[in-house]
Amino acid sequence: MAELPFLHNETVGVFQGRRFLALRDTSDRSKPNRRKLWTQPGEDVSGLTGFTPRPGGERYERIVHRDELDALYSDRMYFVWKGQTFLVTGFGDDGRVSGYWQGGDIAWAREHGLRGNQYDGHFGTFPVDEVEEFYVERKDLLTGRTERRDA
Repeated sequence: MAELPFLHNETVGVFQGRRFLALRDTSDRSKPNRRKLWTQPGEDVSGLTGFTPRPGGERYERIVHRDELDALYSDRMYFVWKGQTFLVTGFGDDGRVSGYWQGGDIAWAREHGLRGNQYDGHFGTFPVDEVEEFYVERKDLLTGRTERRDA
């Protein structure tokens, strides 16, 4: 594999044609359909209305109702190692990838040196050249559709 894919596990809201990190707004539990949109650190906010600076000043945020969003989706990157699926949690500078195992056979996990337990899950770090494939699953949170694409 010539180049490592980027880490892509996030929820994105598209608002007025721009992409933002979109977190569930938990400040008022009586309004469950609100999302908190965050800009990227240092992103230009000219032309955006209703965004306020977050503490620290590197990001801006705005709370919107999900009906105001053009799109809302979650991207999760996975890899397959020894025929088993893992959710990507990071890439090391040493050519290794880390991930949480998506399987449930505890004997397999032990046999293959995964760390963790049956309650919190199992995880591992592996050489990228042992990875069989990388892919991203995008779930449209407005329609419920899921699509898979190669990373």
